[in-house]
Amino acid sequence: MRYDEFVRAVRRYRPFALLRLLARTSTAQLKSHPFETVDVRDPIKPWAVSLVAREALAGGAHVTRREQPTLQALRALDAMVIDLEDPLSLNGDVSVGEETITGFMLRTSYQQFPYQQPIFGDTARMRPMLKRAFPRPKYQVLSDTVIAELLGADIDTYTDLAPFFLAAVMTNAGAFDPTWLDQPHFAPIRETVPKEQILRVYDTRLSAPVASLRKLAEAGRHQRPELRQHDFNPLVNAPFIILPEGIGVAPQPAFVTGRFSMAALYYAGLDRYGNAFATDLGHVNEEYTVEQLSLLNEAGAAIRNATCWRSRHLLPALQHDRAEVHGIDYSRGDAVASSSPVEFATASRSPLPGRIVLRKAQRLA
Repeated sequence: MRYDEFVRAVRRYRPFALLRLLARTSTAQLKSHPFETVDVRDPIKPWAVSLVAREALAGGAHVTRREQPTLQALRALDAMVIDLEDPLSLNGDVSVGEETITGFMLRTSYQQFPYQQPIFGDTARMRPMLKRAFPRPKYQVLSDTVIAELLGADIDTYTDLAPFFLAAVMTNAGAFDPTWLDQPHFAPIRETVPKEQILRVYDTRLSAPVASLRKLAEAGRHQRPELRQHDFNPLVNAPFIILPEGIGVAPQPAFVTGRFSMAALYYAGLDRYGNAFATDLGHVNEEYTVEQLSLLNEAGAAIRNATCWRSRHLLPALQHDRAEVHGIDYSRGDAVASSSPVEFATASRSPLPGRIVLRKAQRLA
């Protein structure tokens, strides 16, 4: 199926009604099997929910004579997502090589794998990664104040609110109304976290008006139609769509928990402070890696300097490092080694500072 045909199918339906139905259905599916995020019996798969929601947003809200969406309509749209054309299927008689297969696997993993990870895995790492000192000049930008500015709250409060917002969408069919916080049964929550701080996080990192999200959904389309299903989804950055009546609707609950991750901080900081912020988070990631690998001391391993770095330009605009690392720690200036033969690896930094991509590995005698 061509992508423009899929788009026309989505836009047969009333957009706000479709977004609400997606929110109700996706939260019901998650509640029915919270530890198995994908079930073939579901009306619509999680990645199809996200794709349909994006196109419903981009289609506009004021077109008349559209149909009322139903569960059967969601099943039909889900089937269309499965049948969407891909460069692999458009290859024709040309032989399919390793590069073509690799490209397909990367696209499919990018689209589907995030929905099959533990819900709060990334959230659990935020506190130990960011509860540390940020001494100058090693850190150029990062500080507790900057983190609170970007997230709308200090790191403890921010991570504590992750289960609150997930519970809100799961209990209310994907909706969140800020006025609910004034109700008496929310008093224990307000005593723990002030209402103003909850709403600051909601406004800063979780929500956006439907009009602004629509503009983002319409922008940045890939020139190749068969790749448009992989275009950026603005709901990743603002999972709650603020409808005209002021209620936020989250068609994809996975995007709500996804806001409580290092990715949310990374992109917010990159937009505000540029590459200096990205470099700072690279330092955080390296320190955190050493701290975690230090736990191997109990198994007889030792942390010691054993890394030889060679500077190399991997991208025209950015200088990254390439390293020969003896051991299993790829942080700057440190490596893990033991008395027995250990792994040898050649590693290089990817464009996201602090992430390490292994190129090859062999045993040392």
